[in-house]
Amino acid sequence: MNDPTSSFAQPFIKVAWDPSTLPWGLLGRGSKVAVISPSGAVNSLALEQGLLRLRSWGFQPVLGLHSSAVDAIAAGPDEARARDLAWALTDPSIEAVFVARGGYGVGRILDLIDWHAVNAARVRPVVGMSDITALHEALRVHTSWASLLGPHVSGLLAQGMSPGSVVDGPTHDSFVSVLCGETAGAELAPSGYSTPYWSSARVVRSGSIVAPWFGGNLAVLASLCGSVDGAAPGRPFMAVLEDVNESPYRIDRMLTQLLRAGWFANAVGVVCGEWIGCGEPAEVEEVLRERLSCIQGPFILDAPFGHGIRHLTIPLGVPVSLNAQSASASASASASAVESPGSADGAVGAAGAGGAVGADGADRSEGR
Repeated sequence: MNDPTSSFAQPFIKVAWDPSTLPWGLLGRGSKVAVISPSGAVNSLALEQGLLRLRSWGFQPVLGLHSSAVDAIAAGPDEARARDLAWALTDPSIEAVFVARGGYGVGRILDLIDWHAVNAARVRPVVGMSDITALHEALRVHTSWASLLGPHVSGLLAQGMSPGSVVDGPTHDSFVSVLCGETAGAELAPSGYSTPYWSSARVVRSGSIVAPWFGGNLAVLASLCGSVDGAAPGRPFMAVLEDVNESPYRIDRMLTQLLRAGWFANAVGVVCGEWIGCGEPAEVEEVLRERLSCIQGPFILDAPFGHGIRHLTIPLGVPVSLNAQSASASASASASAVESPGSADGAVGAAGAGGAVGADGADRSEGR
């Protein structure tokens, strides 16, 4: 006789959010979106390919005046990039802000932004990752906006627009799905993701919880310590972490810095993405497990976001329901359900069955 639990002996992960909690309207064909380069300089060919991709989805991209500029360390002088960012965040005709690339530099211009003007403007999604973590954190601290941890225009969104370039379907599907409310498959709806799209992830500690997610690139988060934009989240939250080209001892040092600064004080769980080019994976995992062991709640490794080939778009700052069960927990729950069919409804845990329902990615050369 077949083992009735065998088909369930795998991790179960469901991430869901209520689309109505996103503080902006859904985008559609003709939506005018700003494309800016507040950090590093952009490869012009990759940028053009990314713009073609956006147009193929029906968006109307409008480039910031300095999106293609090149300076010693960033995409033009600080003042020019700050003007582009301020325009993108406040122009009433702009419905979303897409970042062209990460790299380095957005932290240099945050003090040049009039956050009162941003707060007075219509809320719009800001999409980016890597160095754009600093912008996400500034939006968290200075405004009531939410934002999206997602791929960049000249990075993963440009893939597939040149010969030999391979598209990661889930990356593109999730980007459009979250922004436009279109269902891109049974396991990828506008309100979240479930196990197939998180097949790479591993559940270190099981749990179910509803809380906003905050974070992004570890090195950028650590660099904000001591600044106004590095203030710890003042409410319970899930910490989201990833990095690229950092050795295990540096990851340890940055986590220790954030722990000592109290940034994790209200963390109720951790979701770690990829750690590309960060040394032996086993050593990185050992550091993550040891340093983050003080945080109770769900703990996930290898989630599908970071500097690899896949980056699902994830809301930051709105309630997200996470139900994560390890392979052993899934098998145990399945066995209990077989023995007592009526017990299945209780398997959701703290998040509840109705929770918040319905919750760069750039190439490896991009850096932060």
